[in-house]
Amino acid sequence: VLQDGHVTLVNFDLQTRQRLRGVVTETNATTAIPGANVVLFGNAGGVLHTFTGSDGTFELPAVPVDIYRVEVRAALHATAYRMNQVGSSDPAPMSFALPTAAVIEGRALAQDGTNGVADTSVSLLRNDAVVAVTVSDSNGQYSFDGLATGKYVLCARNDYLSFDPIQLSADKPGPTVQDLHASQAALNGRVFGPAGQSIAGASVTLVPLPQSALCSSFLSTTSDLSGHFVFNSVRAGSNALIVAASGFGRGAVTKLVPSGSSSTVDVSLGISRSIYGNVLDGGTARPIPEAQVVALALDGEVVDGSFSGTTSSNGFYQL
Repeated sequence: VLQDGHVTLVNFDLQTRQRLRGVVTETNATTAIPGANVVLFGNAGGVLHTFTGSDGTFELPAVPVDIYRVEVRAALHATAYRMNQVGSSDPAPMSFALPTAAVIEGRALAQDGTNGVADTSVSLLRNDAVVAVTVSDSNGQYSFDGLATGKYVLCARNDYLSFDPIQLSADKPGPTVQDLHASQAALNGRVFGPAGQSIAGASVTLVPLPQSALCSSFLSTTSDLSGHFVFNSVRAGSNALIVAASGFGRGAVTKLVPSGSSSTVDVSLGISRSIYGNVLDGGTARPIPEAQVVALALDGEVVDGSFSGTTSSNGFYQL
């Protein structure tokens, strides 16, 4: 462009673009859903969006050629997803029939059943897969919306409270209220050495059994100066305690904790022992560096992940 004796460069976008249009309705395919948010996520990173009109239709007049993930959201309806390729010609009109959505909501509650527990991680599972994760607010409130009706599992985790997984059915559109109650069972005990001495500062980890890969949880604490530890909220049933302390061997016990009661379990740790030596070449007697050394029990099983190591530059190892 020449203007006032100056040349201005103007870039023209000659990329092929097509029109993408469609309609969003209720499941009867006739009742329009106005105000639905239609978002396109392109493989190339582009994002486009628009809203449906009063008749439920939408149109994006200049969509670059690409493969898009089309997402349609509307209040009180389940979210719909679909892949669509925009090529050298206008794609066929799209139609989305959105079912009325289910909502699962409630509160994470302390043992008193009244006070909400903030910062509790709540996972929603369906068909053995995590479909959503949220965190409870300052009042313990959590919510999942835009859900298809069906059966779900709720799993909750907190740094100091235990919650049992809950199976529930959200069979009807609208809210299903399910509060999450912290377990009222408790577990305490003492960590001591081979001479009966208290061990302070021991790491104590509580793991409910059996563990689920998608609904796992654990609690951790440290023994006090008298060797005592307390878990104020643990799942009823079988629980594993794993205890470790500097200078002592690791201990592990399994405890069956009755529902709603307090149980006690003491853990004795032995003195930590070392295995050390050198790895030498059988022919030259020269040290072998970076050799892998693993301690095995008499039955050939690996004793523990900590009983393995690599030789130093002079062939020395210590497990």
